[in-house]
Amino acid sequence: MDERTLETRAQIIVEADCGNDKVTAARHGISLRSLQRYRKESQENDALSRIVARKRELIEANWAEELPTAIRAGIDYIKTACMEAKNTDPLMVRAIVGAVKILTEVAITKDVIDARLTGFDRPERQADTAMAKAGCVSATGRAVESTRDTTTVS
Repeated sequence: MDERTLETRAQIIVEADCGNDKVTAARHGISLRSLQRYRKESQENDALSRIVARKRELIEANWAEELPTAIRAGIDYIKTACMEAKNTDPLMVRAIVGAVKILTEVAITKDVIDARLTGFDRPERQADTAMAKAGCVSATGRAVESTRDTTTVS
């Protein structure tokens, strides 16, 4: 089997694992049985297994890049449903609103984690770190700057 065929099968397996078998099979013009065969083959064929693992890593590493698109699609759906308002199922609108909320929270969480990992979560972080090293920390864990006349908590 050539490399291109292995790449295609690996892509189909990973897409199905991240989504829906029926939809993935239909998108690629294969049967569900073929998808099952590809999965079984990936367990027996080392080359295919390595390609599947590599593609999985890429998808897992880049999942956050899809958030803005998914959020935008949810917002667009809500706008369309609100404008047309004739055949709109209120339960569907509520579900999409909930999904957009969750996606937005995930995006915010990702930004916070990225900021914490890079050390740019707030401007006063350097001052807090210096004061904490000097032992100037309040009972709440916040850095405290002592002066003769006043004590301020940052």
